[in-house]
Amino acid sequence: MSDRVQGAAALAELRARLRKGFAASRLRSQQDLVRAASLGRTTVSQALSNSAPAPSAETVGALAKALHLNVDELLDLHADAVGREAWQHSRLGRPINEWDPLDLEIHPAVDVPSTMGNARGVARLPGYVRRAHDEDLAVVVERAVAGTSAMAVLVGSSSTGKTRACWEAVQPLASLGWRLWHPFDPTRAGSALDGIAHVEAHTVVWLNEAQHYLGAGSGVGERIAGALYGLLTDPGRGPVLVLGTLWPEYARAYTRRPGPQDPDPHPQVRALLAGRHINVPEAFDTAALESARRLAADGDRQLAQALERSDAGAVTQFLAGAPELLHRYRTASPAGRAVLLAAMDARRLGAVFPLPAAFLEDAAQDYLTDSEYYALADDWLEQALVELTSTVHGNMAPLRRTRSDHTRGASEPATAPPPKPRYELADYLEQHARSERGRLCPPASLWQSALDHLTAPGHLAVFAEAAMRRFRLRHASQLWGKASGTGDPDVLARFAWLTEDWDTAGRLYSEGHASGDPHVLSQLAHRLREAGDRDTADRLQQLAIGTGSPAFLYQRARYAEMSGDQTQALRLFQRAADAGDSMAVFELAKRRAAAGDWTGVERLYRQDIDTAADFFIALYVGLWREIADKDEVERWHRLATEEHDPQAMFLIAWMREQAGDQEGAEQLARQAAEAGYPVIAFKLGWARYTKDQEAAERAFLPAAHAGHSDARYWLSNVRDLAGDREGAEYWLRQACDVGNYFAMRNLAVLRAAAGDLAEAKRLDQQAADAGDPIVMIQTASHIGWIDPDEAEHMWRQVADSGHYLELPLARDMARLWPHGLEPDGTPSAPW
Repeated sequence: MSDRVQGAAALAELRARLRKGFAASRLRSQQDLVRAASLGRTTVSQALSNSAPAPSAETVGALAKALHLNVDELLDLHADAVGREAWQHSRLGRPINEWDPLDLEIHPAVDVPSTMGNARGVARLPGYVRRAHDEDLAVVVERAVAGTSAMAVLVGSSSTGKTRACWEAVQPLASLGWRLWHPFDPTRAGSALDGIAHVEAHTVVWLNEAQHYLGAGSGVGERIAGALYGLLTDPGRGPVLVLGTLWPEYARAYTRRPGPQDPDPHPQVRALLAGRHINVPEAFDTAALESARRLAADGDRQLAQALERSDAGAVTQFLAGAPELLHRYRTASPAGRAVLLAAMDARRLGAVFPLPAAFLEDAAQDYLTDSEYYALADDWLEQALVELTSTVHGNMAPLRRTRSDHTRGASEPATAPPPKPRYELADYLEQHARSERGRLCPPASLWQSALDHLTAPGHLAVFAEAAMRRFRLRHASQLWGKASGTGDPDVLARFAWLTEDWDTAGRLYSEGHASGDPHVLSQLAHRLREAGDRDTADRLQQLAIGTGSPAFLYQRARYAEMSGDQTQALRLFQRAADAGDSMAVFELAKRRAAAGDWTGVERLYRQDIDTAADFFIALYVGLWREIADKDEVERWHRLATEEHDPQAMFLIAWMREQAGDQEGAEQLARQAAEAGYPVIAFKLGWARYTKDQEAAERAFLPAAHAGHSDARYWLSNVRDLAGDREGAEYWLRQACDVGNYFAMRNLAVLRAAAGDLAEAKRLDQQAADAGDPIVMIQTASHIGWIDPDEAEHMWRQVADSGHYLELPLARDMARLWPHGLEPDGTPSAPW
């Protein structure tokens, strides 16, 4: 008998004994077994199912104890089954049709009682409603089917249907024999970094919650992005399909291009995501709602309930139980709320790892009032955890219990002690916490609990840097000290960098002991060169260039250009373009257009048509076609004037501008603003701003009248430069009316200069409340000039929001509080 047959027989016998034991037990339902074994519902269901993979040894042990079966005999059967199944796992992932969608982190939908008695509805997922983003995603999948590796990242808020959309998109690949790999064990980032080099053709790489991969610290996220870029661009390894999901705030952070002198923490990630993200709307539009109603009318009870009870088209959020999660949070017991707040604050500080129960117990202390604390029962933590892990709508819970940081491997001895439970926060509550609590510094008990209970250097470093960003220097020092004591080189290098210990950071990076971001390496090289250590500086600069980061190469090209070395600039622009940087392609296109090389411009356009730069390069292609292809130009004019296509509007407006027809460009910009696209008039004004203030004002006006915030703000600058203080203040007030916090800050300066200090303070506080770090720091400085007694209050807001490290200007806090702040905001004593 083959090993495979013997393994199948052992697995069948194991499951038969489990089912027999369950039938003979006093447990009335699988849900009772779930509770008795302290396992997940999917885990128990798969353990008893003949069509699922073999359960883990831990699962078998827990079920055997709950059913009062012989644990040793069942574990022997499990070892026999798994040992002969091992050959199936030599490849990454498994066939798509063998995956349970819930194991890929798709939110289970609301559980709707059946119309027959009290039985539960059989469908765990409702019918699927296709929307516009599904069509965009289908194009990416078709590209992979056709033989070209492709990637898409769905960007949307929590519970908007991103992961479900990815699952539906890969279903056509199941019949074609594709596999799906979900990097998860032992950690998401570690598994991805180790496994990407081994991904084979016809594999879907599943990066749900991609911030866990692309945002991993100590340069790991950048290395993962580089490895994925290499996988996608190597024709010998394809086709593969990479699918991911991101919240909007992460997508903005990863794709934001910093200023020339600012650090750039995500250049590789930004290059990877260029042209590869698809936005998922918050709510169903009219067409999607109509499709959902048809499915509900055909008998989909889950959609019917969601349509009846959700607001403003938020169907997917209701299906995922998000409203009930918020209700559970707001109505929790004092102990439950304290534990939940501790978890919410830990996650928004950056903890992406499951939190130990002991950590939550100690961290929760300062979230309780004195009367609440003294009223706690002896088993208050157990009660709170039962409360918070109980599901809403039968599916989701504020906290989810996990057995450990990772899934126990098959090679781990069955006799190993069971890992202590840890807890993960529901992602919808994490997002809510960032909005509701983003400007609050957590209390002392959370920082102390991190110091007492966390041991992994990376985990400690997360809290250490969070404390430093909030100017809680005493806690930061303690956490960094414990993390550094592990000797982890990435932690040591990061700590040295943040504390400006350039010699230590330079040695660790240059000798290869720590992995570094290319922009950190470059800035460190600059510091060391200033200090006279040219050898180390040169090594670091070469390491930075050697990373091949497209964004870094582009930045170095711009530096070379500013220093007058056009040959070096062109060479670096070409390297950056070859590595996939869309702005480098744009720069090359400009140079070829200036030289009259229109064929070269179009070649670049064709090369980069799928990236964000294609819009700008199309501008130059359009100029070339205006000379060579009148029919094509007429088509663009028709799109712009008859169909109000925004891309065509701007392209034709700019072509008129380039041809010297300013009046024609302004006419089209006005038409665009009237048609609901004021951004086109704003872009035209912005292009004119540094050359002709009066012409810029004419372009800005239709956008400003249509309510465009930035157009109103820049009109105020035009009026100010013209010496019209009254006009400048008028447009600043207009911009404030539509929420422009830069306008609030500038108007505060004007009102202070006019002696209206009360209004200036009100505007400064309003601007700071917007939460933008630059605005907060600038308004803090301004209030310091108006009223030094209120400066401490504003700087404390900057610190509590975590913006101490954002700008050198924020270091003014060090003069106010030389020893830092305590978590409650009081100045620290010398320590």
